[in-house]
Amino acid sequence: MSEVNQYVDYRREGDMAFLSMCHAPVNTLCYELRCAIDHYLSVAEQDDNVQVVVLRSNLVAFSAGADISEFGTEKSFAEPSLPALCDRIDQFPKWVIAEISTYALGGGLELALAADKRIATQGCKLGLPEVNLGILPGAGGTQRLPRLIASSTAAIMMCDGKPISAAQAAELGLIDVVLESAEHAEAALLQLWKACAGTKPVNMFEQAYTLEADEAAALNAYQEQQARRWYGLKSPFAIVDAVTQGMAMPLGEALALERTLFDDCAASPQARALQHAFFAEKEALKVPGIGRDDAHLAIQEVAIIGSGLMGCGIAINFLLAGIPTRLLDVNVEALEKARAYIQKTLESNRDKGRISAQKYEQALMALATACDYEDIANADLVIEAVFEDLAVKQSVFKELDRHCKPDAILASNTSTLDLNAIADVCARPENVIGLHFFSPANIMKLLEVVRTERTSAPVLASSLKLAKRINKVAVTVGVCYGFVGNRMVAPYSREAFRMILEGARPSQVDEALREFGMAMGPIEMADMAGIDVGCMAALANQQEWQGEESYQALQFALREQGRLGQKTSAGVYRYDDGKKQEDPEVLVLAKSIAESLGIEQRSLTKDEIIQRCVFSLANEGFRILEEGIAQRSGDIDVIYLNGYGFPRWRGGPMQYADELGLQTVLQGLEALQKNLGAYGERWFSVAPLLKTLAQTNRSAQSFSNV
Repeated sequence: MSEVNQYVDYRREGDMAFLSMCHAPVNTLCYELRCAIDHYLSVAEQDDNVQVVVLRSNLVAFSAGADISEFGTEKSFAEPSLPALCDRIDQFPKWVIAEISTYALGGGLELALAADKRIATQGCKLGLPEVNLGILPGAGGTQRLPRLIASSTAAIMMCDGKPISAAQAAELGLIDVVLESAEHAEAALLQLWKACAGTKPVNMFEQAYTLEADEAAALNAYQEQQARRWYGLKSPFAIVDAVTQGMAMPLGEALALERTLFDDCAASPQARALQHAFFAEKEALKVPGIGRDDAHLAIQEVAIIGSGLMGCGIAINFLLAGIPTRLLDVNVEALEKARAYIQKTLESNRDKGRISAQKYEQALMALATACDYEDIANADLVIEAVFEDLAVKQSVFKELDRHCKPDAILASNTSTLDLNAIADVCARPENVIGLHFFSPANIMKLLEVVRTERTSAPVLASSLKLAKRINKVAVTVGVCYGFVGNRMVAPYSREAFRMILEGARPSQVDEALREFGMAMGPIEMADMAGIDVGCMAALANQQEWQGEESYQALQFALREQGRLGQKTSAGVYRYDDGKKQEDPEVLVLAKSIAESLGIEQRSLTKDEIIQRCVFSLANEGFRILEEGIAQRSGDIDVIYLNGYGFPRWRGGPMQYADELGLQTVLQGLEALQKNLGAYGERWFSVAPLLKTLAQTNRSAQSFSNV
């Protein structure tokens, strides 16, 4: 007997029924697939010839889990819900074996957990990553997994959200049989069924369990270790509660507890923010007018111009991706230092287990150096990473135009300069693009892909494809000062330093923003990047603040004193023996500057510090969105989540503004504009788009340039 449904392929062979999911591309457990599985379970249950049901996939993967696009819609609650379907499999009167291929994630693994036995192919990944969406496994995962394997291990697996291999799963007791390949599945199923035949499945999940003392101790120690990472989140704590409390209950009561905790997390701002971030990163890959077929430029060899820290960091990305990379610098000594730095960085990654010894050797073999532009004539992609000066970069691009092959992509790593002006010096401006890596380039995930007025579709599409290959989160942006990220950080930094002149301590500003959730405070971030770098950025944008003497006045004064930040052991903070501490001399300097500019010092609250910095950030985001520099508000959020340490659980500055309500943000900006006198009038004028959206009760997400 065989029956094919759009979502499930059902066939019976002897006493075995094969229920194969076929909802492309990854068997997300949408309402229609759930209905099909439920229907064919009924067919198998009513067929007296069927003794065992094999739940499997006709696609490459078993299942990627719940259909996130259904969250909050009628379909997510329509029966059979995913929890109800898992319960049905758990209570099914005949044997159910889950045959897992490639991966079973989230609801996909919960479906397999409800089966009586599980087999998986070698290399298969299994995980419950719901914590990354601000929720917990809600279809029995928090109860069945800790009843199947060690409870503390189960809780840690769910709180980490990282998948484990089939081999690890078998070691833990999650998988019964690991297959060398899918070709061995039939034989393994027959052998497993032979061992079960003639017996009835026993539900081992029903009873309550006592959480052993060593398990509780391991879980407590893990929570203490994760305190900083879990800051601001609900779901990891809810997972621990679900495991520790649910284990002591019969399954029915435990599942009811899981549902209560799930609903509480799902309704939280953190869940909305994390799910927004998830979808925004997917949407950022979609650029109007650019399709997969456009990405036809093969990038098999890369050249980097400039062997400083940025050039080295960029090179490491390509070396680890197995792409031959040539570092070009006219200074031979600088090249030798660069090679030594790259080798040391790769060695560190190898020694820490981040890369294999084989990958280390391959990366070193893929590295070459050059002192002459003729040596990069065959490069498919050339990335300029020299000093941030327009004339210098234009001179480099003139050389690239002369020496590089006609179809080579010519990219600049500029963080602020006009890409159109750089492209103008080339005879092939359509080949020019911005690839703005963030420092340290081999660690930071973000890549701003800057499209000039004449960048061709193949160059853009091929660059986006390459970004995925080197494991970067790419966002396409337009040309303006600082693009999206650095343009927005300018008002954020402006307010942080201005408030020191007004009487706030540097540590007070940093602590307020860290408490908000930022990975670093804006003052310590300036010290890390370099006070001189901040001054250069301010001077590059001088026309925007002409006449405002307080603009980064403290940074300019520190630069004059040679206090350039961590690299000189003194910036805003002092770094004696590498330890950061507040410096009274800076407070005296700030007071002196304030007096000379007529700025009255006062006490500032934590709320004012956060509002001035974060509202300035969002306000500039609305200007960028209105100008079309960013396609969507979500693109801006992706940039700030991956490049500037904005808390993911707040979703990004634009999502945060939406969560607060744009009317609230509008009122806050208008109050600052009024209360801060002439300074407020100049710097807190509301972006027209923000005002329009707030007055029409719309969100940032409702506006799009796509």
